[in-house]
Amino acid sequence: MKTRESGMPEEGVWAGFLIRRQSSKGLAHSKCRDAVDFGCGYGTFTIPAARIVSGKVYALDIEPEMVAATQAKRRPPD
Repeated sequence: MKTRESGMPEEGVWAGFLIRRQSSKGLAHSKCRDAVDFGCGYGTFTIPAARIVSGKVYALDIEPEMVAATQAKRRPPD
């Protein structure tokens, strides 16, 4: 298995490890306005969080390519 310098596996492998709906379920019941995803990776949690919170979600990662991958998945503002 090819890994990135940070040890992050390819996106398909990474997605297989997680159940995203359950992981962000608690956030839906909070009064969270803004959120920060430290180590956003492929946006696995960032994108679902952005659909839940009423404010902004900031995606940070040590690898600029991961931030770019997350940004590519976002919907343009209405």
